[in-house]
Amino acid sequence: MRPPGWRSVLVSWAPLGVLGELILVALTGILSGIFFKAPVVLRSGQFFEMRLLVVAQRLIDKPVSAVPVGYWCDLMINSFYPATVGEQARDGHFEFALDPLEAGEVMILKIDGQNNPPLVGRLSGRLELRDAERTIAAMPVSLRTLP
Repeated sequence: MRPPGWRSVLVSWAPLGVLGELILVALTGILSGIFFKAPVVLRSGQFFEMRLLVVAQRLIDKPVSAVPVGYWCDLMINSFYPATVGEQARDGHFEFALDPLEAGEVMILKIDGQNNPPLVGRLSGRLELRDAERTIAAMPVSLRTLP
């Protein structure tokens, strides 16, 4: 048996290198100003936690977190911290107005909820961060619910 050559070593380290580069780009905030952590699968009646991290790359005078109605369909939202400045449902989104963010400021929204028992299937949509009416960052979100 021959020892591995440079090609096999390079091939085995290549995916790790690509992953490392993606992590570094994500940490710089070049691609997006929002990061979202949420369950991708829930069972009937299960409690959950979601976190939305907003990194302001410039002043966001009137930040609004816009959650697609189809993503939160039949989910019970128990708490939203910090409290929002205002709330409304418009154009297929639940909109949550937040306090202004200075450039470089980081804000974390913590959302707790529960999956309602009759909900089974897939929920999805596009989560948006807006400055007043203008979308400044967006990402697709999806949740699968099981009985």
